[in-house]
Amino acid sequence: MLDEKFLLIAEKPDAAKLMAKPFPHEKKQGYIEVKPNEMMKRGGIISFAFGHLVSLANPEEFDEKYKKWSLDTLPITPDDIPLRPIKGKEKQLKLIKELANRSDIEVIINGCDAGLSL
Repeated sequence: MLDEKFLLIAEKPDAAKLMAKPFPHEKKQGYIEVKPNEMMKRGGIISFAFGHLVSLANPEEFDEKYKKWSLDTLPITPDDIPLRPIKGKEKQLKLIKELANRSDIEVIINGCDAGLSL
């Protein structure tokens, strides 16, 4: 039994639907709200990605010196490579961030790439 209210992030909408199916739930825009039940005392939220939502920034996006390819600038070893939203997926990424920051969410579960067969 799960006592905490959770946010589970599935890899794709179909996976989210399968995960919610056995439980009382309500479909919302971009996520599924799982109602409190025997297994999940406080209920939870199942949201989803559409595969990858972010990608690594290109080198020239975090340092102009990489704009023109040169052996002199190799290897590229930044302390931190920024991530950028993938075009067309910004809205879902924003929603997941908002859901993850809700004050009632106590546990975040990564339900992506778990080998779930659809």
